[in-house]
Amino acid sequence: MNELRSTIDIVKYVFARNYYRIPAILSAIAFAIFWMFFTGIIIVSTRPIPDTIPIPFFHVITKIAGVQSIGFVPWIIWYPNKYTVFSMNFSAMITISLVSALIAINVAMLLYRRKLMKDYSCNCISGAPLLAGIIPGCFGIFACCGGGLVLSIFGPLFFASLFGLGGYLNAITILALLAGVFLTARGMKPVHLQHKQKYNIM
Repeated sequence: MNELRSTIDIVKYVFARNYYRIPAILSAIAFAIFWMFFTGIIIVSTRPIPDTIPIPFFHVITKIAGVQSIGFVPWIIWYPNKYTVFSMNFSAMITISLVSALIAINVAMLLYRRKLMKDYSCNCISGAPLLAGIIPGCFGIFACCGGGLVLSIFGPLFFASLFGLGGYLNAITILALLAGVFLTARGMKPVHLQHKQKYNIM
């Protein structure tokens, strides 16, 4: 419990400061955009959308007949123009929100760690290697209906081999990023306390 409290304290500290917060949020946004293209949530096609569909088109599916809807609905479909498709279901919304938030926290913590190392010459443990945990999540394509760059780069055989694994891959990513936050926080906790005392920060 103490570890959790100290981690939350550090997270609150770094996100109260633009120096850490802004790059962290920008990193999360950049990853979210990449993830949506990579998994096929956003697809830019060379073929136009049929003229029978009015453009722009926006629709929210709330029920899928004959399908267990948990995890699928609400499902947002948006055609902003004749060549772009945005399609995201509920599972993908939750996944991308969690992963992006955890990436932002990791980036902010690592930036703060770098400053502490510079100011106090500490050899703080880093959870940076665990950022590699985003890789499994990039292949968790069945959190949505996509394909995207995964299908284009690796082909349909690789795409099909991941069927049913999306949830597990996303879980690995979330756990790795959480571990990265706790590991980084644990490594710099003593120096963080020293830093707060030095500047009389409550």
